Amino acid sequence: MKRSRERYLYKGRQLTLSQLWHEVARHELRCIDSWQVRATKITVSLPRSQDVAIVFVRWSKKQWRAFLCTEPEMEIPEILDYYSRRWAIEVYFRDCKQLLGLEKCQGQTLDALVAWTSIVMIRYLILVHILAKRQIRGPLEPLFKDLAYEHLQIAFIKSSCDRLKNIVMLSSQLFSSDTDIDHFFYLLNILENTPINSN
Repeated sequence: MKRSRERYLYKGRQLTLSQLWHEVARHELRCIDSWQVRATKITVSLPRSQDVAIVFVRWSKKQWRAFLCTEPEMEIPEILDYYSRRWAIEVYFRDCKQLLGLEKCQGQTLDALVAWTSIVMIRYLILVHILAKRQIRGPLEPLFKDLAYEHLQIAFIKSSCDRLKNIVMLSSQLFSSDTDIDHFFYLLNILENTPINSN
């Protein structure tokens, strides 16, 4: 939850989220073994709404987070489990939109939209697979940028080699006529393959 000026009714008092934390929640924290955090749940009322639960979690001495749940009878570990699953989905959609261009489809038919969404999902799964293979824990963005940079390097090397090969081919008349043609093509193969293989 964002720490806004929204007020919540708690035991007859209108309190903001920060006030709820400082005046109530931080004094009622208990250890949640399954999550290895200290947390507490407070039931409050919202204007024009039913009772809701706010779970306060302390991450460190000065950092805390709050999670709102519309089912006050749920236990803290269950609420945190639901939020952890929802967070994974939120991160997935953010990465698909910002990194993989999910919203950039210009197709005007349902088939085109389905195909584009499927391609984006496959690209996402490939990135997750690479993360797992490299045993990296963390967001996809750094890996995506590294792979994009590597791809640009390879494309640049390939383009440079193609240009160099063309220059050599165009200037082949500079070689003496008795030069062995096999040696000439061997040189071209070295120019074409060595930089890419060394990368």
